Amino acid sequence: MWASTRSSRNAAARKCSASARAAIRRCAEAEVPASEVLRFTEPEDLLSFGMIPEFIGRLPVVTALDPLKEDELVQILTDTKNAMIKQYTKLLSMEGVGLTVTKDALRALAQQAVEKGTGARALRSSSNASCST
Repeated sequence: MWASTRSSRNAAARKCSASARAAIRRCAEAEVPASEVLRFTEPEDLLSFGMIPEFIGRLPVVTALDPLKEDELVQILTDTKNAMIKQYTKLLSMEGVGLTVTKDALRALAQQAVEKGTGARALRSSSNASCST
């Protein structure tokens, strides 16, 4: 039983690999950016990449995300419900310290996060590193 299952998987993977390689070639010829190629990822592409069908079947949706821009990161720092700047302002006000963050400082934090390439996850570590120096 295992041998027949394995051979059918290998055949399916070879078929998907060929179609994925053809799609990659078409995108390369059309000079499509890598971020755009990810938008068209299908479960068959994941199979050809080497993921097992049992794992792919547990993924309800396959999607690609765009990287956040500086303006969006600044918005996350200031406008969201649990915004970090609001948290720090409140925390320091409880100790009797006033906190004012300039737009240039917010932009610098967002720029550091973009440079690290980790998006919003880098905002907290960037702000902690900036405050400790």
